[in-house]
Formats: sequence, C-alpha cells, structure tokens
Amino acid sequence: MADRTRRTTLPWARRPWVAALVALVAVLAAALSAVLSAAPAGAHVKTTTGYSVIRSDGGEIAYELRLEYDVLARSSGMGAEAESAGDDEARRAALADRLDVVAGYLDDRVVVYLDDVACEGGLERAGLRTEDTVTYAVLDLAFSCFGEPDGSYRVHYGVFALEEGIVDDHVNLVDYELGAATGQAAVDSYVTEFVAGDRSVLASSAQFAGLGVEHLLSGLDHILFVVALLLGASSLGSLAAVVGTFTVAHSISLALSVLGVVHVPAQYVQPLIALSLVYVAVESVLGGRVRHRLAVVFAFGLLHGLGFASAMRFTEDLSWGLVGSLAGFNLGIEVGQLLVVAVLFPVLLAARTLPSIRRLPLSTAVHLGATGVIAVLGLVWFAQRVPLG
Repeated sequence: MADRTRRTTLPWARRPWVAALVALVAVLAAALSAVLSAAPAGAHVKTTTGYSVIRSDGGEIAYELRLEYDVLARSSGMGAEAESAGDDEARRAALADRLDVVAGYLDDRVVVYLDDVACEGGLERAGLRTEDTVTYAVLDLAFSCFGEPDGSYRVHYGVFALEEGIVDDHVNLVDYELGAATGQAAVDSYVTEFVAGDRSVLASSAQFAGLGVEHLLSGLDHILFVVALLLGASSLGSLAAVVGTFTVAHSISLALSVLGVVHVPAQYVQPLIALSLVYVAVESVLGGRVRHRLAVVFAFGLLHGLGFASAMRFTEDLSWGLVGSLAGFNLGIEVGQLLVVAVLFPVLLAARTLPSIRRLPLSTAVHLGATGVIAVLGLVWFAQRVPLG
C-alpha cells in the first residue's frame, strides 16, 4: 500500500542544487569554527551565572559562592598568571596564592546584614569545582552576626558589576536558609539586594519568569531553533503543533532536571542541541512527514529543556517556593518563545501568502539563506561543544 502520510515537501527541495547548498554549508561551518575559536581572551563576557548557598546557625552564617573561575580571575585582578592557568592544578594554586586579592574584591561586594547591622567576616577559603564542563571557583565565606538570630536578614551582592567593564550580564541564583526564612532569590546587575523571606511565592515566581524570558532571548541557539521551526511551518496549524510539542517536551525535561529526577551532563546535552539546529534547518528545506517531524521536535524539546535547566540549580528539597520558582522560570521561557513567534511568523506568513511577495525570487533566497545560516551555526557550535578526549 502506498504511504499516504501527508508530507510538507517544499517545491525547491527536489532541485539538485539543494545538495550543493548543503555541501557549501558544511564547508562554511568548518571555516567559521576556526574563526570563532580564535576569539580574543580579553573580550567581554556576555553572560555568566553564579550560585549561592547561604545557611545560618544561630548568629553564624555559612555562605558558599560559586563563580566561573575565568571571570573571577579577571574581575578580581588575580593577575595574568592566574588568568592564563591552563589546568585545575594551576587554578587551585592561583586561588591559594591570591586568596587575599579575591577576599579584598569580595569585601564590599558580598555583605550580609541582620536587622540592618552588617555582619562581620568574609572569605575564608577557596576551592575549585567543575560542573557541566564549567570550572567554578568555590568561595567559602563566613559571617558572624550580632542580634536576634531570627531577625531580618538582608544580603547585598555586587559581584561582576557592569561598571567593572568585564561582564555584560551576571545573575546569581541564591538558595537560602536564614533564621526562620527559607527560599530562593536571584540577584543581578540591577537587583543587587534581597531580604530573606520578604517575597511571596507569587512574587518570587514573577521574578523567575523575568529570568526565563531573559534566558530564552539571550540564548541564540534556542532562538534559532524556534526560527527554524517557523521556517518549516506551512500554516498556522502546523506552527501551533510543532511549537506546542516543543513546549510540552522542554517543560517536562526542565521540571525533571530541576527537581533532581534526571541529570544529563551538559557536555552531552549542548552538542546535541547544536545538532538539533542543523536537523530542523535542513528539514525546513527538504520537508518531511508531519507525524515524524512532531516526534523529532518532541525529542529535541527534551534536549532543550535540559539545556534550560542548567540555569536553575538549587539544593533545596521540594517545596512550594521551589515549585513556584520553577513554574515562573518556565513561564518566562514560554513568553520569550511567543515573542519570537509573534515577531517573525506574520512576516513569514505574508511572504508565503501574498502573491506579490511569493513571486519574488528573493523570497526563496531569503528562506534558503536563513536556514543555511542556522545550519552553519549549528555545525560550528557542535564542533566547539563536542567533548574531546
């Protein structure tokens, strides 16, 4: 019996020069990979995420701060030798040798207050930890607070400030138990303080929703995946199907990863995310069975959800606060995704339905050019992200 499954093959997919285009894309990817790998070490850091775990015991505060080692070395002024340290042994030695420099950098940037009185203390020791291919300096700070232990705690955080001119955007995700208050918070270049326990679950969810929007819109690989889905959608119905499938899939894997049910190292997830761009870009040109496409999009959605989860690391056990933060973050990702769709889909729809535009050769060229760029970038990122050795 003939295969009656509906196909979405586009007219130019049967033309022989498409194969030549795919080959050209591969060549361009190799060239771009070499160029992008040679980025200068002193370039601005676009985004970096840090993590804080803060616990109180009476009037004593234990504060574990994790920051990307390379960014810390530059921002704190540890020196050229520390910045160029090529392995973990050299980085640990640099941290030990320059501990006073790092302590001085953190002195007025990380401050804990109890009832508006600054607690005394600071950096005590530093170590190193690699998580999902990223090397973090693990900074253990200790503070002694004077006052009622169940009073009001306020934390000031000014690490990697914009005026330092090194980091364009820094977010620190905080997991805290201070006095009677427990929960999560996020501090960044603009929100530099929080008061423990002063936000409802709803307010905290709203803050993490903002982080979700920012995370989606700052993640070029995720944006380009959505763009490739748009390019391959032949109607509003097919777009709703693929975007809905992608949403359900990444929501599932994001929740399972953040809640600790599953964990897949980023060194495997990130290269596969890059390859997902290549697949959907090529498929948007060549076409494919609708049912088959939804299954593939679902699988890729699971991958992207694991990628989103890398921005949400907390040590707290399951609680309403954690669920609220997770729900807000996921909602923010959906809002960011819808913004991309709302901006681009009307343009693509007009290009495909208005006769005056459809007849223009430029319309086809733009489609092929866009998918080619996405495929090239996917291959470049795959080459950069694939673990060696």
